[in-house]
Amino acid sequence: SPALLSAVSRRGCIAFRPWKASPFGFAMPVPERTPGALGLDLPVPVAVRGRVVEVREFIETRLRPIEERLAGRLVDERDHLDRDGRVIPEMQEAKDEIRRLAGAAGVHALAVPAELGGGGLSLSDLMYIQEEVYRDGLRLTKEVLAWTEGPSPLLYHITDQGLRDRYLGRLMRGEVSACFAATEPNAGSDLNAIETTATRDGDGWIIRGHKAFITGAPFAQFAQVVAQTAPGSGRQGLAVFLVHAGTPGYRVGRMAPPLARDRHSPRPRCPGRPVPVPHPCRGGDE
Repeated sequence: SPALLSAVSRRGCIAFRPWKASPFGFAMPVPERTPGALGLDLPVPVAVRGRVVEVREFIETRLRPIEERLAGRLVDERDHLDRDGRVIPEMQEAKDEIRRLAGAAGVHALAVPAELGGGGLSLSDLMYIQEEVYRDGLRLTKEVLAWTEGPSPLLYHITDQGLRDRYLGRLMRGEVSACFAATEPNAGSDLNAIETTATRDGDGWIIRGHKAFITGAPFAQFAQVVAQTAPGSGRQGLAVFLVHAGTPGYRVGRMAPPLARDRHSPRPRCPGRPVPVPHPCRGGDE
Protein backbone atom coordinates (compact mmCIF):
# COMPACT_ATOMS: atom_id res chain seq x y z
CA SER A 1 0.00 0.00 0.00
CA PRO A 2 1.11 3.65 -0.38
CA ALA A 3 1.28 3.97 3.43
CA LEU A 4 3.59 0.98 3.66
CA LEU A 5 5.76 2.21 0.83
CA SER A 6 6.02 5.60 2.48
CA ALA A 7 7.04 4.07 5.80
CA VAL A 8 9.68 1.92 4.11
CA SER A 9 11.03 4.93 2.23
CA ARG A 10 11.33 7.00 5.41
CA ARG A 11 13.54 4.33 6.95
CA GLY A 12 15.94 4.89 4.09
CA CYS A 13 15.65 1.31 2.82
CA ILE A 14 14.53 2.03 -0.71
CA ALA A 15 13.51 5.05 -2.80
CA PHE A 16 10.51 4.99 -5.12
CA ARG A 17 9.69 7.47 -7.87
CA PRO A 18 8.23 6.34 -11.20
CA TRP A 19 5.39 3.81 -11.23
CA LYS A 20 5.06 1.00 -13.74
CA ALA A 21 1.85 -0.54 -14.98
CA SER A 22 1.58 -4.17 -13.90
CA PRO A 23 -0.01 -7.03 -15.85
CA PHE A 24 -1.49 -8.19 -12.53
CA GLY A 25 -3.83 -5.22 -12.35
CA PHE A 26 -2.00 -2.94 -9.91
CA ALA A 27 0.85 -0.49 -10.08
CA MET A 28 4.35 -1.49 -9.01
CA PRO A 29 6.95 1.10 -8.00
CA VAL A 30 10.15 1.07 -10.01
CA PRO A 31 12.99 0.79 -7.47
CA GLU A 32 15.83 3.26 -7.78
CA ARG A 33 17.85 1.99 -4.83
CA THR A 34 18.42 -1.42 -3.24
CA PRO A 35 16.18 -2.50 -0.35
CA GLY A 36 19.20 -2.72 1.95
CA ALA A 37 18.97 -6.39 2.98
CA LEU A 38 22.76 -6.50 3.14
CA GLY A 39 23.07 -3.11 4.82
CA LEU A 40 23.72 -1.44 1.45
CA ASP A 41 22.07 1.54 -0.18
CA LEU A 42 23.11 1.47 -3.82
CA PRO A 43 21.53 2.89 -6.95
CA VAL A 44 19.80 0.19 -8.98
CA PRO A 45 21.10 0.40 -12.57
CA VAL A 46 18.42 1.35 -15.07
CA ALA A 47 19.15 -1.79 -17.09
CA VAL A 48 18.20 -4.10 -14.23
CA ARG A 49 15.27 -2.18 -12.68
CA GLY A 50 12.72 -3.95 -14.84
CA ARG A 51 14.01 -7.32 -13.67
CA VAL A 52 13.82 -6.22 -10.02
CA VAL A 53 10.18 -5.23 -10.48
CA GLU A 54 9.48 -8.51 -12.29
CA VAL A 55 10.89 -10.50 -9.37
CA ARG A 56 8.95 -8.40 -6.85
CA GLU A 57 5.71 -8.98 -8.75
CA PHE A 58 6.39 -12.70 -8.79
CA ILE A 59 7.06 -12.80 -5.04
CA GLU A 60 3.98 -10.78 -4.11
CA THR A 61 1.53 -12.52 -6.46
CA ARG A 62 2.75 -16.11 -6.68
CA LEU A 63 4.93 -16.81 -3.65
CA ARG A 64 3.09 -14.95 -0.84
CA PRO A 65 -0.03 -17.15 -1.10
CA ILE A 66 2.15 -20.22 -0.59
CA GLU A 67 3.80 -18.63 2.46
CA GLU A 68 0.39 -17.73 3.87
CA ARG A 69 -0.73 -21.33 3.43
CA LEU A 70 2.29 -22.51 5.43
CA ALA A 71 2.45 -19.61 7.90
CA GLY A 72 2.42 -21.92 10.90
CA ARG A 73 5.56 -23.68 9.66
CA LEU A 74 7.55 -20.53 8.89
CA VAL A 75 7.93 -19.14 12.41
CA ASP A 76 10.61 -21.64 13.46
CA GLU A 77 12.79 -23.38 10.85
CA ARG A 78 12.95 -26.46 13.07
CA ASP A 79 9.33 -27.01 12.08
CA HIS A 80 10.55 -27.65 8.52
CA LEU A 81 12.26 -30.90 9.55
CA ASP A 82 11.34 -34.35 10.77
CA ARG A 83 13.14 -36.20 13.57
CA ASP A 84 15.86 -37.39 11.18
CA GLY A 85 16.66 -33.85 10.05
CA ARG A 86 15.00 -34.17 6.65
CA VAL A 87 12.65 -31.52 5.29
CA ILE A 88 9.06 -32.65 5.77
CA PRO A 89 7.13 -33.45 2.56
CA GLU A 90 4.79 -30.46 2.95
CA MET A 91 7.70 -27.99 2.96
CA GLN A 92 9.61 -29.75 0.20
CA GLU A 93 6.53 -29.77 -2.03
CA ALA A 94 6.14 -26.02 -1.47
CA LYS A 95 9.79 -25.38 -2.40
CA ASP A 96 9.45 -27.51 -5.54
CA GLU A 97 6.27 -25.64 -6.48
CA ILE A 98 7.99 -22.26 -6.11
CA ARG A 99 10.90 -23.35 -8.30
CA ARG A 100 8.51 -24.54 -11.01
CA LEU A 101 6.52 -21.31 -10.86
CA ALA A 102 9.71 -19.22 -10.96
CA GLY A 103 10.96 -21.25 -13.92
CA ALA A 104 7.69 -20.72 -15.81
CA ALA A 105 7.86 -16.98 -15.03
CA GLY A 106 11.44 -16.77 -16.33
CA VAL A 107 12.98 -15.56 -13.05
CA HIS A 108 14.59 -18.77 -11.78
CA ALA A 109 17.68 -18.91 -14.00
CA LEU A 110 18.59 -15.24 -14.33
CA ALA A 111 22.35 -15.90 -14.19
CA VAL A 112 22.34 -18.44 -17.03
CA PRO A 113 23.64 -16.97 -20.33
CA ALA A 114 20.92 -15.59 -22.56
CA GLU A 115 22.07 -17.73 -25.49
CA LEU A 116 21.17 -20.80 -23.42
CA GLY A 117 17.74 -19.46 -22.56
CA GLY A 118 18.56 -17.80 -19.23
CA GLY A 119 18.32 -14.23 -18.01
CA GLY A 120 21.89 -13.38 -18.97
CA LEU A 121 22.53 -11.24 -15.88
CA SER A 122 26.07 -10.57 -14.72
CA LEU A 123 26.98 -11.38 -11.12
CA SER A 124 26.95 -7.68 -10.25
CA ASP A 125 23.45 -7.23 -11.72
CA LEU A 126 22.27 -10.40 -10.00
CA MET A 127 23.17 -8.82 -6.65
CA TYR A 128 20.27 -6.36 -7.02
CA ILE A 129 17.90 -9.27 -7.62
CA GLN A 130 19.23 -11.01 -4.53
CA GLU A 131 18.65 -7.86 -2.49
CA GLU A 132 15.04 -7.89 -3.63
CA VAL A 133 14.57 -11.58 -2.85
CA TYR A 134 15.97 -11.19 0.66
CA ARG A 135 14.47 -7.82 1.55
CA ASP A 136 12.23 -9.32 4.24
CA GLY A 137 14.22 -12.41 5.21
CA LEU A 138 14.56 -15.91 3.81
CA ARG A 139 11.41 -17.88 4.55
CA LEU A 140 10.57 -19.43 1.15
CA THR A 141 11.84 -16.65 -1.10
CA LYS A 142 15.21 -18.41 -1.34
CA GLU A 143 13.64 -20.85 -3.79
CA VAL A 144 12.93 -18.14 -6.37
CA LEU A 145 16.54 -18.03 -7.55
CA ALA A 146 18.58 -21.05 -8.61
CA TRP A 147 21.44 -21.95 -6.26
CA THR A 148 23.45 -25.14 -5.72
CA GLU A 149 20.45 -27.24 -6.67
CA GLY A 150 19.93 -25.33 -9.92
CA PRO A 151 21.64 -25.00 -13.31
CA SER A 152 25.39 -25.32 -12.85
CA PRO A 153 27.88 -23.57 -15.19
CA LEU A 154 29.38 -27.02 -15.69
CA LEU A 155 26.27 -27.90 -17.69
CA TYR A 156 26.65 -24.94 -20.05
CA HIS A 157 29.21 -26.96 -22.00
CA ILE A 158 26.86 -29.81 -22.95
CA THR A 159 26.76 -29.75 -26.74
CA ASP A 160 24.14 -32.46 -27.34
CA GLN A 161 20.81 -30.58 -27.49
CA GLY A 162 18.83 -33.50 -26.08
CA LEU A 163 21.11 -33.89 -23.06
CA ARG A 164 21.26 -30.13 -22.56
CA ASP A 165 17.49 -29.90 -22.31
CA ARG A 166 17.27 -33.03 -20.16
CA TYR A 167 19.61 -31.60 -17.55
CA LEU A 168 20.24 -27.87 -17.96
CA GLY A 169 16.84 -27.06 -19.45
CA ARG A 170 14.85 -28.86 -16.76
CA LEU A 171 16.91 -27.22 -14.01
CA MET A 172 16.29 -23.79 -15.54
CA ARG A 173 12.57 -24.49 -15.60
CA GLY A 174 12.64 -25.62 -11.98
CA GLU A 175 11.30 -29.05 -12.89
CA VAL A 176 14.08 -30.96 -11.11
CA SER A 177 16.85 -30.25 -8.62
CA ALA A 178 20.48 -31.37 -8.53
CA CYS A 179 23.37 -31.51 -6.08
CA PHE A 180 27.09 -31.06 -6.54
CA ALA A 181 28.96 -34.01 -5.02
CA ALA A 182 32.62 -33.10 -4.56
CA THR A 183 33.36 -33.04 -0.79
CA GLU A 184 34.53 -36.31 0.78
CA PRO A 185 35.09 -37.62 4.32
CA ASN A 186 38.88 -37.83 3.95
CA ALA A 187 39.66 -35.23 1.30
CA GLY A 188 37.23 -32.52 2.31
CA SER A 189 36.89 -30.14 -0.66
CA ASP A 190 40.47 -30.64 -1.90
CA LEU A 191 39.78 -31.93 -5.40
CA ASN A 192 43.42 -33.01 -5.82
CA ALA A 193 42.94 -35.47 -2.98
CA ILE A 194 39.54 -36.98 -3.73
CA GLU A 195 39.33 -40.76 -3.54
CA THR A 196 36.21 -41.36 -5.63
CA THR A 197 37.21 -43.09 -8.87
CA ALA A 198 35.58 -43.65 -12.23
CA THR A 199 36.78 -46.51 -14.44
CA ARG A 200 35.68 -47.39 -17.95
CA ASP A 201 33.31 -50.33 -18.25
CA GLY A 202 32.43 -51.05 -21.86
CA ASP A 203 30.38 -48.13 -23.12
CA GLY A 204 30.03 -46.61 -19.67
CA TRP A 205 31.75 -45.94 -16.36
CA ILE A 206 31.74 -47.42 -12.87
CA ILE A 207 32.02 -44.88 -10.05
CA ARG A 208 33.26 -45.96 -6.62
CA GLY A 209 33.52 -43.69 -3.61
CA HIS A 210 31.94 -41.75 -0.77
CA LYS A 211 30.80 -38.13 -0.54
CA ALA A 212 29.92 -36.05 2.52
CA PHE A 213 28.13 -32.79 3.41
CA ILE A 214 26.39 -32.59 0.02
CA THR A 215 23.87 -29.77 0.03
CA GLY A 216 20.42 -30.80 -1.18
CA ALA A 217 21.30 -34.45 -1.80
CA PRO A 218 18.14 -35.90 -0.18
CA PHE A 219 15.92 -34.05 -2.67
CA ALA A 220 18.04 -34.07 -5.83
CA GLN A 221 16.89 -35.99 -8.89
CA PHE A 222 20.51 -36.26 -10.03
CA ALA A 223 24.00 -35.48 -8.76
CA GLN A 224 27.04 -33.95 -10.42
CA VAL A 225 29.69 -36.30 -9.06
CA VAL A 226 33.36 -35.34 -9.21
CA ALA A 227 35.56 -38.41 -9.68
CA GLN A 228 39.15 -39.26 -10.57
CA THR A 229 39.51 -41.15 -13.85
CA ALA A 230 43.31 -41.55 -13.64
CA PRO A 231 44.49 -41.93 -10.02
CA GLY A 232 47.74 -40.10 -9.42
CA SER A 233 47.17 -37.59 -12.21
CA GLY A 234 45.82 -34.84 -9.97
CA ARG A 235 43.46 -32.37 -11.57
CA GLN A 236 44.19 -33.70 -15.05
CA GLY A 237 42.18 -36.82 -14.37
CA LEU A 238 39.15 -35.18 -12.79
CA ALA A 239 35.76 -35.48 -14.46
CA VAL A 240 32.16 -34.73 -13.53
CA PHE A 241 29.48 -37.37 -14.03
CA LEU A 242 25.71 -36.89 -14.05
CA VAL A 243 24.29 -39.63 -11.84
CA HIS A 244 20.55 -40.13 -11.39
CA ALA A 245 19.34 -40.63 -7.83
CA GLY A 246 17.66 -43.92 -8.74
CA THR A 247 20.84 -45.48 -10.14
CA PRO A 248 21.76 -48.78 -8.40
CA GLY A 249 24.46 -48.10 -5.81
CA TYR A 250 23.50 -44.45 -5.29
CA ARG A 251 22.43 -43.96 -1.68
CA VAL A 252 21.96 -40.97 0.62
CA GLY A 253 23.08 -41.71 4.18
CA ARG A 254 22.61 -40.02 7.54
CA MET A 255 22.08 -36.31 7.91
CA ALA A 256 24.81 -34.03 9.29
CA PRO A 257 23.41 -30.62 10.34
CA PRO A 258 26.09 -27.91 9.89
CA LEU A 259 27.32 -25.71 12.73
CA ALA A 260 25.57 -22.74 11.13
CA ARG A 261 22.28 -24.61 11.64
CA ASP A 262 21.29 -23.95 8.04
CA ARG A 263 17.97 -25.72 8.07
CA HIS A 264 17.29 -24.97 4.43
CA SER A 265 19.96 -27.32 3.06
CA PRO A 266 20.59 -30.50 5.09
CA ARG A 267 23.98 -32.01 4.28
CA PRO A 268 24.09 -35.82 4.37
CA ARG A 269 26.89 -38.32 4.09
CA CYS A 270 26.58 -40.34 0.91
CA PRO A 271 28.14 -43.77 1.38
CA GLY A 272 29.13 -45.26 -1.92
CA ARG A 273 28.77 -48.53 -3.76
CA PRO A 274 29.80 -49.11 -7.38
CA VAL A 275 27.54 -46.95 -9.54
CA PRO A 276 27.21 -47.55 -13.31
CA VAL A 277 26.99 -44.42 -15.47
CA PRO A 278 26.53 -44.27 -19.27
CA HIS A 279 29.32 -42.59 -21.20
CA PRO A 280 27.24 -39.59 -22.44
CA CYS A 281 26.78 -38.54 -18.80
CA ARG A 282 30.51 -37.79 -18.44
CA GLY A 283 31.37 -34.11 -18.68
CA GLY A 284 34.50 -32.73 -20.31
CA ASP A 285 37.01 -34.20 -22.71
CA GLU A 286 38.73 -37.52 -22.16
